[in-house]
Amino acid sequence: NGKSVDIYDGNDFSSISIADTMWNELPNYIGYTHLYIEHKGFLWIKEYGKVTCVDIKRMRQVSSDEIEAHIKQADDLFTDSHHRLWLLHGDTLSCENGSEIAIRHDNGQLQDIAIEDKSAFLFYTSGIMEEYDYTTDSIISHSSPFKDHLAVDYAATSLVVNDDTTLYQIKMGNKGAILNSYNKVSHHWSTLHETHQSLHTLTLVSDTSLYITTTKGYMRIDLPSLKKTYFSSVRLPDGSSLDTGINCVCVDREGAIWLGTYGSGILYLSPLNGLFDSRHIDIELTPLLSNIFINGERYKSEVSCA
Repeated sequence: NGKSVDIYDGNDFSSISIADTMWNELPNYIGYTHLYIEHKGFLWIKEYGKVTCVDIKRMRQVSSDEIEAHIKQADDLFTDSHHRLWLLHGDTLSCENGSEIAIRHDNGQLQDIAIEDKSAFLFYTSGIMEEYDYTTDSIISHSSPFKDHLAVDYAATSLVVNDDTTLYQIKMGNKGAILNSYNKVSHHWSTLHETHQSLHTLTLVSDTSLYITTTKGYMRIDLPSLKKTYFSSVRLPDGSSLDTGINCVCVDREGAIWLGTYGSGILYLSPLNGLFDSRHIDIELTPLLSNIFINGERYKSEVSCA
C-alpha cells in the first residue's frame, strides 16, 4: 500500500517509496496529480496544494528541507520544454536562467505554461491564455476558447502539449474534460473533444496524432483529419483483456507506446505491432542485427529481436 514511483531504465524496474511526511505546501496548485521532469534529474510531483520531489539519479525522495531550498516557498512550479524549472512567487514567474515574467492575477490563477525560445504561453484558471513576447517584454495576444459561463466548469486542471504551429490543451473540472487547440499562426481556438469523463494524459506524436487516456481506455485523434479512434480494451500477453485502469500514455523516440495503469503495471507495445487492441496479433520476430564486418573481418556475431 502507499504511493511509489516506478522507474524503468531499459532493463529493470526500480521503485521509490513516497512518504506522506515529505511534501511541501504549494498554495496555488488546485489540480490533480501532475508530474514534471527537471533537467537536473528531479521528478516533481504536484497534488492539490502540495508538492514533493524524487531525485532519480540517487533513487530517493527529496526531503522537505531540500525541496524548500529549491523552491523557496513558491506558490506554484512548472517546467518548460527544455525541462528548466519555473517558480511562481506572487506576481512573478521566474526561471533558473534569469528570465522573469509578470503575471496578471485578474486572469485567475496561473495554471500552466508553454515556453518557447522567443515567447511564452501562459494559461489561467479562467481559460484565458496570454502570449508573452520576450523581445518586447509585453503581452502580444490575449484569448480564451471559452464563453464566460463555461470557463468555471473546467477550472481545475490543465495539461498542455504543443508543436511548431499548434497548442493542445486539456481542461478539466466539475463538468468533465474538454480538449481545445490553438493555432499559433492564425490565433484561432478550436474544440476537438468534450466529455463528462476525466482525460488523464495527453501525448503528441510528431504532428500526426494525439493519444489521450480516459476513464474507459484511451483514444487516438489523427491530425489534421481529427478522426477519433477509441480503444476500450487492451489484450494482455496471457490472452486476457484489460478494460479499465489505464491512466497514462506516452510514445517513446522509437515510436513504441507505453500505457500506465493503476493496478496492472506498465504495458509496452513495440512499434512493429501496430496499436493495442482486443484482437489477436501474431508477429514474426525479425533480426535487427546479424553481423558486423570491419575491414573484411567479422567483429561481432549477435542476433537481436524486437
